[in-house]
This record gives sequence, C-alpha cells and structure tokens, in this order.
Amino acid sequence: MRLQRPRVGPGRAAAALALLAAMLATPARAAGTRPTVEHTLQAGDTAELLAAEYYGNRQLAVFILAANGISHEQKLKVGMKLRIPTSWKYTVQAGDTLGALAQAELGDARRAGYLGDVNGLASGAVLVTGAELSMPFHLRHVTAGVESYKDIARAYYGDPRKADLLKQYNFKSGASEGPNTELLIPIEFVRVRPSKLPVEDPAVAAAEAERLKDAAARVASALELARTRLRDGRFEDVISTLSLKLLSETDPGEAELAEIQWLLGNAHVALGQRTLAIEAFREVRARRPQMKLDPALISPKVRAVFAAARKPAAGGTP
Repeated sequence: MRLQRPRVGPGRAAAALALLAAMLATPARAAGTRPTVEHTLQAGDTAELLAAEYYGNRQLAVFILAANGISHEQKLKVGMKLRIPTSWKYTVQAGDTLGALAQAELGDARRAGYLGDVNGLASGAVLVTGAELSMPFHLRHVTAGVESYKDIARAYYGDPRKADLLKQYNFKSGASEGPNTELLIPIEFVRVRPSKLPVEDPAVAAAEAERLKDAAARVASALELARTRLRDGRFEDVISTLSLKLLSETDPGEAELAEIQWLLGNAHVALGQRTLAIEAFREVRARRPQMKLDPALISPKVRAVFAAARKPAAGGTP
C-alpha cells in the first residue's frame, strides 16, 4: 500500500514520493495529556474532506491515511473509525526536564535536543512550570527498498534538507537505509483545529472560548496584512504571513480559509508557482463552488489559473 505525499504548506515546492502506509506510535504518557481525536465515517466522507474539517487543509489528508494504515486506493467505509493524528501542547509541571519529557513522550531521552529545537530552547534549558511545549505525533515508516533520508524527508516534510533531522531522531548515521528498516517520523506541524479537540471541563471550555477570540483577532490581523502586502507586490511576504503555522494555531472559519487560500493563490500566480496556485484555488473552490471572477477586477493570468483549478488533481482528488 502506498500513499502520495502532497505539498504540505504554502510556499513549499515539495516533490511527491510514494510512502508506505504507516501507524501512529502509541502514546507513552497517561491519557489526558495527549489528545485523542477519532472520527466515525459518514456517507460522503473522504480523506480530503476530513483533512479540511480537522486541519483546515485538504492537502494534509495523507497524514490521516498514513495514521490509519490506509492507501489512496482503498475505499473508506461508512462506520469505520479513523484516528485523526495531531501534534499537541504539553503544560510543563514542576520538576520536568527536556530529557525526561523526551523519554516519556518521544520514547528516548536522547531526543531532548529535538524537543528543545521545536520549542526554541537549548537542550539543557530549565523549563518554566506552566509553560507550554509543542509535542509531535509519530508516524512509523518502513522502507520498501533502499531509501535515502533525503527522499524520506522530502516525502514527509517537503524538504530534503531535513534528512539530518530524521537521522538524528532515529540515531542513524548513513545517508540511506535498506529494505524493511523501521523509522519514527516526528510530525510537529500538523495540528487538529482547536474547535475539533475534545473539551474536558467547563474551565477548559472557558479558556478555549477566550483562545478562540484571540485567534480570531490574529486571523483578521493576518488577513489585513496579507491584503496590503498583495497590493504592494510583496508576494513572498503574503505567503509567510499566511503560513501553515497560522492555519494550525488559529482555527480560521471556512470563509476565512477561503480568503486565505485566495490570497495565497494570487501570490503564487505572481511568483510563477502555478502548481501551488492551483492547489490554493482548489481550496477556494471547495468552499465557494459558485465563485465567479470579475474580468474588470481580476487579471487574465489569475483567471486562467483559477479556471485550471476546476480540473481534478493527479490521483483523482477533486
């Protein structure tokens, strides 16, 4: 069973690579810290629709499939229960250290360096009680043949330069691995939208409501800044403003997601990134199927790429 890894975020020109179906690693700590998100399939559900619902980005569907050992060729069946993998936040307790948390959450104290890196901390940093740390989820990758770490990094991260990260995380030193080698892939940048996470108690619900209010303000501010930068011709800045981090941490609504992808699509067109523009415009069309472009306001180049986004993606994705 193989999966095609799509591009995972704005501005990333990731090459697709066939992946073996993967399983999530078992959580090492007690329930209640790492969120468990499960979805029971309904009629009409697809992996892309679930990714849009839970992540706000259809292009992350591969992580849902991989976490459940499902290939694109398999049909999803009504009633099937799927785990929705997500990175998450851990609240530091008194006495916690990066090494102890790496042992408990990531399976080995030697991964303290990784945990520090993703949280902007030195590996020996003293942790502040009450602070939040980002924690990845794991996918297990089993090599089908001889596979280089660059190819594996390109498949999961869209960036072959992260080969060294994978080698260090798995305590390897070579440039490639032979068949049937099992590797742990830490995924920190894919996160379920907060509104889709289970709420534990009223205090948590109140805190979540406040967080959503703050997130809405952040999204509105980012959109206004992106619009200004698009008008000013600062196309790279538009992409950086509307990053995957913003999408995963602020939980924008469907209308906001449509505008985010519209602005990204325009920026990608201006930068000559046609494939990325088409992907962004497909996200717009999924949310605004009746949207029409005014020739008096929208350039012919943008209209042409937007029209091309009607066509099915490679592999049959609508």
